[in-house]
Amino acid sequence: MPRLTKQTETTKDPLITTTLTRAKTIIIIDDEPDLTESLKVGLKRRGFGVTTFNDPILALDHLKSHEYDLIIIDIRMPKMNGFQLYHEVRKFDAKTPVCFFSAFEIFQKEFETMFPDVDGTVFLKKPIHLSLLESHINKLTSERVVE
Repeated sequence: MPRLTKQTETTKDPLITTTLTRAKTIIIIDDEPDLTESLKVGLKRRGFGVTTFNDPILALDHLKSHEYDLIIIDIRMPKMNGFQLYHEVRKFDAKTPVCFFSAFEIFQKEFETMFPDVDGTVFLKKPIHLSLLESHINKLTSERVVE
């Protein structure tokens, strides 16, 4: 069943409002191609729009010109770790929810230290069952208004 987000778009006439329905969009950034591909296939089957990157530098460049309902970031990656990527993204996008995930327990403690208020972010431990990931995605995403 598709996961849809309702968006309200206003036209030049302030009395006319159109409601559009679209799939929630997610970008997954992880240096493991097998993992990103399997998550992409599984989430697309569940109705989400999914884009994946295995290189955090390329993902950062892409995010500067594309919007998503949720950003999912692996913590341990070459070139730039997930925390560094998060801070770079926040320089130009302070609103999109971010979800971190990692197979390493130690990063959860570091995550809790760095983000004590968990302001729009969550930490998930790999491996994760697709239904649990879907639940987190639905929890973190909400209706967005197109201006």
